[in-house]
Amino acid sequence: FSVKKRLLPIDETLDTLEPAVDNLQVHNPLTKQSRNTLFRANPVKADDDSLIGVVASLLDDTNGAKLEKLEHDLDVRGRSLSCLFSLEDIMENSSLSLDDALQKTVGMVPSAWQYAELACARITVDGKSFCSVNFREPKTSISAPMIVDGTRLGTIEVGYLEEPPVHDDGPFLKEEAALCKLLALRIGGFVSRKTGAVQERAALQQVADLVQSMKSGTLSTRADCSRFQGPHKQLLEGVNDILDALIVPLNLAARHVALIAKGEFSAKITDNYAGDFGVIANNLNQAIDAVNALVADSGMLSKAAVEGRLSTRADLSKHQGDFRKIVQGVNSALDGVIEPLNVAAKYVERISKGDIPSKITDNYNGDFNTVKNNLNQVIDAVNALVSDTAMLSKAAVEGRLATRVDASRHGGEFRRIVEGVNATFDAVIVPLNAAASCI
Repeated sequence: FSVKKRLLPIDETLDTLEPAVDNLQVHNPLTKQSRNTLFRANPVKADDDSLIGVVASLLDDTNGAKLEKLEHDLDVRGRSLSCLFSLEDIMENSSLSLDDALQKTVGMVPSAWQYAELACARITVDGKSFCSVNFREPKTSISAPMIVDGTRLGTIEVGYLEEPPVHDDGPFLKEEAALCKLLALRIGGFVSRKTGAVQERAALQQVADLVQSMKSGTLSTRADCSRFQGPHKQLLEGVNDILDALIVPLNLAARHVALIAKGEFSAKITDNYAGDFGVIANNLNQAIDAVNALVADSGMLSKAAVEGRLSTRADLSKHQGDFRKIVQGVNSALDGVIEPLNVAAKYVERISKGDIPSKITDNYNGDFNTVKNNLNQVIDAVNALVSDTAMLSKAAVEGRLATRVDASRHGGEFRRIVEGVNATFDAVIVPLNAAASCI
């Protein structure tokens, strides 16, 4: 037979995109016998019904039943190949989302079954179902789980809406059962890769958002782990745990610093922290102790001053750094206050006992200088009173009875004293002068 005759079924399939069959007489030159042979061509189609290829076969037609079975098996294999090729096309289409890819897949699966007009399919992934257009609960079905790395991602189910003819293998061929498992394997791997890529991008975005929140000072932000599965979920949970381990002690430190800033020093950190966080906790507790010691010494000095124990001072050895400078400054301030007070007290005591001291010549500033000047004026006033009193006494002894003290040199009560002395002399001397004139 001719080449054109041999390729006629293939040409027909290429033209119609449908299976084509032709009967041929094949002559065996060795046996000099001719046999009836079936030349069959089956199209292999993509999901969009475009032709991918043609499967051609020569089958011995000497046994009609056997030929019919082989013809049937060839058709099943052709459907399976078309289904798998279409699935590959869908999985390689990066522009499709996972949901769109699964919906296209479930739409073309029924065509791979021997009774495609009765078949329907459903793919379930992570609790979400994708169904063929004609899907309703089937009379009978076959299913296979999608398991990747020991994790069940979902299920593929193919069923018949009406009871199909029953074969030795049941309503579904062994080849169809194998195809269902193969589809579950391929779709499961695709879902795992697609989900992994989507979750990887989402996880990276979550980490980027966390970094931005940390930079802006929003320390309470955490990744939403409920949206993820597997290693991506574990990764984000680990990031959250790290942030908790970092931020919980920082928040605790911030609260204690705020309390210190408000003057509340009683609450020390009692929780246990390891490593650098333990160092921070210990340093904060030392700061609280240092401030409490400063407060205690300030209270002690205040109480001592109220009780008149003006020589009391804080113990500098109990303080360190700037706290020690503060206490030293308080001690110096007390010295600066109390030393002039002690000088004034001594002068007043001597004056009260009639021991008129010399004037204060030390230099003092501000109010202390005013106190010094006032004390010196007291000394001058008392000295002037003593001097005028001595002058009167000497004048009386010398018989200069008309001598009087110049009251204008004195002020206040001192002037009244001088005026009183002058008046006393007048009261005594005037009668004496009158008596003398009579004699």
